[in-house]
Amino acid sequence: MVHSEPGRILQTLRTGCALLVAAGMATGGLIGPAWGQAADRDRAQMLQMQQQLQRLQADNAALQKERSQLQAQAGEADKLKRESAQTSKDLAKVRGNAAASAREAAELREQMEALRAQTSAQIDQWRKALEERDVLLQTAAMEKHKNEAEITLLSARLKAQTARADLAEAKHAQAVELGGEFIDRYESDRLRLCEPITGIWKTRNELEVQKMRDRLFALRLDVPLVKSASTPAAAPGQSSQ
Repeated sequence: MVHSEPGRILQTLRTGCALLVAAGMATGGLIGPAWGQAADRDRAQMLQMQQQLQRLQADNAALQKERSQLQAQAGEADKLKRESAQTSKDLAKVRGNAAASAREAAELREQMEALRAQTSAQIDQWRKALEERDVLLQTAAMEKHKNEAEITLLSARLKAQTARADLAEAKHAQAVELGGEFIDRYESDRLRLCEPITGIWKTRNELEVQKMRDRLFALRLDVPLVKSASTPAAAPGQSSQ
């Protein structure tokens, strides 16, 4: 609306100039010198009006150009406004995403702290279990050394006792053999002394010798021990008379 007023003014000036030119051409040959001076003034005015018209045209073109520039700037401003609105939306979205990321990061930190605490507790439990196991292993090692020492001592004692038992068996066999020789000699001497006497004394000596043989036989290691026996067992191959 502001830029349409110069257009109407230019249109009015064009119309006036055209009418003046037409009037001058119509009266140029019929009017006298007075009218000629008036015509000169009109031509001067018309020239002035043409110059004003040219200036107005130039101003109008400048205004049109300025209008186009202002419209372009308004379009750019609208575009910038839309872009600014979109940027604000994007910024709000980015802020929302940042807030969500911050919440997720906080949750992850809490989870990490909980996992760290759980791992620390588990490690402490494992360390305690390892310490207890080390104590048990040390105790077991000490018991093992102690048992090995006892086994070594018992083995030495068993070896010594076995050697003594072997020696005792050998000595016992020799003692039993020697006892048998003593009994044989005793029997020979006693029976020789009883030859001129009656047979009652010989029988008694034979029974006494047999009892001695039975007692000697009972002392052998290969004969089982009898707790209570009224009569000693007879030696194999011997019979009481």
